[in-house]
Order: sequence, then structure tokens, then C-alpha cells
Amino acid sequence: TLRHFDIVGVQSSEYARRFIQLGADPQRVRIVDSMKYSAVESNPQNEFSQHLRHLAEFHEDDMVFMAGSTCRGEESVVLTAYQRLVPAHPRLRLILAPRHVDRCQAIAKLLQGCGHRWQLRSQLDISGADPLARILLVDKIGELGAWWGTCHIAWVGGSLWGGRGKNMIEPAAFGTAVAFGPNTTDFRNIVQPMLAARAAVIVRNEQELASFIESCLHQPGYRQEAGRRARQFVAARSGATERTLAIIDRCIAHP
Repeated sequence: TLRHFDIVGVQSSEYARRFIQLGADPQRVRIVDSMKYSAVESNPQNEFSQHLRHLAEFHEDDMVFMAGSTCRGEESVVLTAYQRLVPAHPRLRLILAPRHVDRCQAIAKLLQGCGHRWQLRSQLDISGADPLARILLVDKIGELGAWWGTCHIAWVGGSLWGGRGKNMIEPAAFGTAVAFGPNTTDFRNIVQPMLAARAAVIVRNEQELASFIESCLHQPGYRQEAGRRARQFVAARSGATERTLAIIDRCIAHP
């Protein structure tokens, strides 16, 4: 069946090897990379991120740490790391954006006992930003990508305790210093080269997460270089959609 295909476009050399082993003609297998690299915003000054930044009243001297796509149990790890660091860094802001917004009620109960002022994202539209709130809980769907554009330090959830990982390309494309947990099997073809390029860091627990954030806070050069490598990593791999369309176009033009 595979030998009837004009072209087999794949994400990586590993996928190419598998298709060939299954019977695809090696001359017709093309590595085009992942289209996920092409479908991300890379300008932190985009209109949506600018709007959210203004809505949340983030200031120039704020250092924004965001934990996005978090799953059950991960928010407590993030919050503990934040609580450990904020006394020495009062300008540190925290954004929590859970993978499923229906968990916000449970997360709100966690925040109620944390000793820090916090606010729901939905309240920003109603009453504006609370000037004393240092933690923002995103309870609206469809804004995750734009919120990544507002932060300086990013931790991508769904990657601890048996998780399979979430999209780490989005914060990396913005030039944010990126970290995630060790369980990222759904994104292994992205994670492996990303780590090899030192474009991200793996953190396995609250202590390692706090250490990563602290390095970004105390060493601006470290944070900026980590963000530069992350942005460069994504930029170098963008264009998969264009490469795929070009292949299809050639197939149509020369059937």
C-alpha cells in the first residue's frame, strides 16, 4: 500500500526509518519536520499578548513566571516554588493556566490558603486588575498561546507524574526561558533535539523548578541566553508547512 504513495512526508528520521521498514520507497520519503513549528506566534508584541499584558497590568519591572497546561497536582509544585522565591523577589508575578479550565475551582481552593493575593482571569474583564494580586489564574479557554507571550520564564505542565507532555514550542518561539518535567513522550521528537540545543531545561520536582526560576532571576544573562536559544531552535525548524505544500505542488504539477 505504501508503495502507491507519491510522497511520504514525515517529521523525523525516526519516522522515515519506520515508513521504509513498513515498505515505503526510500526515494519517496521526505523529512519535512513538524508543522507545530510553523503554527506558533513568535512576536511577544503581538496584539493579543499586548492586550493581555495591559489587562493584567504587568509593569516593566515585573518578572512574570508562567506555568501553562498544568495538570492535577502540578499547581501545588509550582505554587510552592513561587512561595519560596517571592520574599526575595517581590516583583515576581505568577500565571497559572491549567490544561482544563474546569479544574479552576479546585485550584482556587489551593490559592485561597497560599497567603498571596490572587485573581481570576475572568475578573479582569469585569473589575479590572487587582493592584495587590501577584498570582493570576487563567479560567478562560483559547488564550494560552497569547499568555505565553507575556512571560519571561515558562514551565510547561502535563509533564510530571506520568504525564505525556504539552506543547513547549509555543513559549520557546517567544524567546522565553523554558522548562518542563521529565515525562514528555508525546513530544519526544521535539524534546530530544531541543535539549541537545540547550533550548530548554528538565525539572523533576519543586526544588529543581525553584532553582531554574532563581537562576533566571539572579542571572539575567542566563535567562536571556536560554530564551535566545529557544527562539533560535524554533525559528530554525519553521517552514514545515511550506515544505509540505511545495512537495504537494510538485506532485500536482508533475503527476
